[in-house]
Order: sequence, then C-alpha cells, then structure tokens
Amino acid sequence: MSEPTSTGASQSIGDKPISGQGQQLSAQLRSWLASLIERDGSDLHLKVGRAPTIRVSGDLVSLDHPALKAEDLSALAEQIMPQRYLKEFQQTREADFAIGVSGIGRFRVNAYQQRGTVAF
Repeated sequence: MSEPTSTGASQSIGDKPISGQGQQLSAQLRSWLASLIERDGSDLHLKVGRAPTIRVSGDLVSLDHPALKAEDLSALAEQIMPQRYLKEFQQTREADFAIGVSGIGRFRVNAYQQRGTVAF
C-alpha cells in the first residue's frame, strides 16, 4: 500500500461488509495506516513472517505488531479487495486497486502472491 491519494474519501475499507475476524483486521489496518500518515510515511508493506512495515524518508520502520500470518493476509485481501479485482488476483496473482478509509484517506494498493502467500 502506498501514499494516500486524498483524505476522508470513503466510509469503508473495500466494498464488503466487515464482521468477525474482518473487524479485527479492519481495526489493525486502520491503525497501521494511521501510523503511516502520522509519521509522514509513503508505503505500508505487509508480508508473511514480518511485522507491518512503513517507509519513512526512505527507511523501513517495523510497527509494534507481531509477525503477520498467511491466513491474516489472505483474509485481509478478501476483505478489502473489490470483487472484480479479487477475480483478477485469483487469475494473475496480482491486483492494483484503491481503498478509502474514513477519516484517514484513500490509498493505492498493490496485492500480489509472494512464495505462495498474499503480500501488499
């Protein structure tokens, strides 16, 4: 995920209802994106086996969070990816789209498969 494209552009994350584990992921994603904005970062990197990482002034900074699991990132992809891009992702193993996060901003997202797992 990379720099915001505007602020307060949407009332949801993705186009799907959020419930259960998705709510927790949604709260975590909001927190990570808020940290990105607060620190004037440019990118949020999410990969299996690593803590969420932001790029600030060219440096990678790990956020205070346990290493991400494959199932967490798969669930996040399904939660935030618009349906038409989810189909593209399943076929090509990569998708570029945007998400709006109420009160935080709008972000460009590059989702891809890395070593058989979802990454952003």
